[in-house]
Amino acid sequence: MSLELEKSKKELEDAIKNEDLDIKKIFDISAKIDEEILFQMKFNEYDKIVRNNDSRELINSIKQELSEHYYGMSEQELIIVSLNIFDYSYLKFQHISENDIVKYICTKNAIYYDILTDKDKKSLKVDLNLKYFKYLINKYTKIIENEQ
Repeated sequence: MSLELEKSKKELEDAIKNEDLDIKKIFDISAKIDEEILFQMKFNEYDKIVRNNDSRELINSIKQELSEHYYGMSEQELIIVSLNIFDYSYLKFQHISENDIVKYICTKNAIYYDILTDKDKKSLKVDLNLKYFKYLINKYTKIIENEQ
C-alpha cells in the first residue's frame, strides 16, 4: 500500500475519532482514498498491459535509437526514457487516456528514481528534445499497431 494511501487512512481515522465530526472532511478524505485505490488498480492494470511478449524487442530498439541520437546518455537514462516512450506508445495504442498515461509514467519514474543510487541520480542530466520523443512515440505507436 502506498504511503499516500496510508496517510489518508490515518487522516480519516483521526477525523472520525474527533468529537466534533466534520462530515465534509470525512467525505473528502474518503473520496481521496477511493481515488488512490482506483489509481493503484489502474497502475497495476497498465503495468500488465505494457509487459507483453514484444515489449523487450521494441524497448531495445527505442534504446538503440536514443543512444544514436544522444551521445553520452547514461545506461539508466537510456532505460528510463526508452521505457517511458514504449509505455506511452503502447498505452496510447490501447486507447488509455493521456492523463492516465502521464500519471502512470510519472509514478513509475518516481519508483525508478527511488531505486537509483546517489551516483546514478547525479548522472541524470541529459538535455532531452521533446519533439524527438514525440517522433519516437508516434513511430512506435505505428509499429505496435502494425504488429497487432
